[in-house]
Order: sequence, then structure tokens, then C-alpha cells
Amino acid sequence: MARKKKDDVLSEDKPLTQQEKLFVDAYIQTANIQEAGRMAKYKMVDKQAYAVFHRPRVQKAIEARREEMMFRLGINPERVLAEWSKMAFSDLSELVEIKGPLVLLKPDADLSKLSEIICNSEGIKYKLHDKKAALDAISKHLGLFDKDNDQQVKGIADAIREAAAARKKGSEQ
Repeated sequence: MARKKKDDVLSEDKPLTQQEKLFVDAYIQTANIQEAGRMAKYKMVDKQAYAVFHRPRVQKAIEARREEMMFRLGINPERVLAEWSKMAFSDLSELVEIKGPLVLLKPDADLSKLSEIICNSEGIKYKLHDKKAALDAISKHLGLFDKDNDQQVKGIADAIREAAAARKKGSEQ
């Protein structure tokens, strides 16, 4: 059996093999290199899965699948920041009103701001999302924790600042 040349295996221009396609599909489902290697039926999973994952054409295929999935689901940085913002800046008083001993949900309450509604013999308990975690995520995403920030998000932070400045300028006119 002829061995594959290293250049063929590492080439970005060559189409994915059937096994590499299986690996990409499995990786998109699991986000786990070893599990993707098992699902793609690689014999020496530990070594082969890691090597396959780092092939430029496989990385390119994974990135393309991620982008396709994000587009299909409507996931983009602005939407993610909006959801984090909702969690970080929510206020229970916007969601409930107190009438005597009762704490009632307002009719127009945005329930996505709540992480839990617990009903038990003691009554109903409303719990917001973890504000600190949401604020940390926003801060990291915007590069406010530069030394801890592993992401390259300067472009996003600049875009948000520019959009805010444009909105402010538009409201002044």
C-alpha cells in the first residue's frame, strides 16, 4: 500500500477525503478532537485525530462549517453582545411588581432576562442570570481585560464605538 505524501496530506488545495469530511462533521457536532476521530473511524485516534484536526484544509472546512452554522442560526457578535447585555444590565424591578405580600410578573416582562422561576410551597422565586459572569464576558469580548484577553476583538470594540458615535451624531442633527 502506497503511503500518502506529506505534501498531499497538508495541501490546502486538495479536496477533503471522505474520512476528513466525517471528521469535520463529527467535530462540528462534538467540538472534541478525540471524539471526532473515533466517529470518523481513525485507528490511532490519539495521534491521527490531532494531526487531522491541524491540517490546513480541515481547519478551513471547520471554519467554513462554523460560519455557515452561525449564519443559519443568526449568530453574530452584535447579537451575542445584546444577549450578554440583557443579562448584565437586567433589573428585577423591570420584570416584577410587588403588591402587598405578592411578587407578580409584569405583563410585558422579558422572561429571557430570568434564568429561573422556582415555584414551591414557600411561593415563587425569580432568579436573574449571573450578572458578574455576563459583565466579565462583555469586558473580555471588548478587550477591557487586555492581559487576560486571548481574543482579537479590537475590530469589534472599534465598530461598537463607531456605531455609538454615529448614532449620537445622527440624533444631534
